[in-house]
Amino acid sequence: MLDSTGPVLPVQVDPAALTGEVQHRQTGADRLRSSARLHLSLSVERDPVTDMPRITFDFTGTDRQVPGNMNAVRAVTVSAVGFALRAALDPTLPANAGVMEPVRVLTSAGSLVDAVVPVAVGAGNVEVSQRVADLCQATLAQAVPERVPAAGQGTMNNVLLGSVGGGGDRTPWVYYETIGGGQGGRPLIRVGVRATRSRACRRSTRT
Repeated sequence: MLDSTGPVLPVQVDPAALTGEVQHRQTGADRLRSSARLHLSLSVERDPVTDMPRITFDFTGTDRQVPGNMNAVRAVTVSAVGFALRAALDPTLPANAGVMEPVRVLTSAGSLVDAVVPVAVGAGNVEVSQRVADLCQATLAQAVPERVPAAGQGTMNNVLLGSVGGGGDRTPWVYYETIGGGQGGRPLIRVGVRATRSRACRRSTRT
């Protein structure tokens, strides 16, 4: 049972944890296998309205959306930013919009990280999102290297199997799975992780 008698305190990403660590702007860049370029500029400044610290992730300069499905909608990009921040600042923070209140994410509509109709976005959640998360962590590592792990594999390793109907009843079937790759070791513990979604195959390794 929840105790609703006490005060409700806001739970948010704390930009103050980066204040003084981020000098002016930290920048980073990465490329997808398609050669499309991701660009990120990270800054911490005072919100002119609230006078509270605010973190800005600015993806201006990222390439335009591309033919095919290697594009991400804005919601996927914002989620990747939230993941990177929670991992670096406080992994116990819940994953919701309120936590992201002090965070501003700037994207250009029609770009690789803010795709719009008519391009496909099937690989946005499983491929582009991973590279955006890696880029966010790499840029954060310039300010707080002791809090950020090494880059992950940068892909979800999608496996798709199917048939138009090879069984006795000729029933079409399809099977889709995301197979986890690797996550880099943390600065102090230096333990990396390789994993799949199958419990029997899950394991961790020292790096």
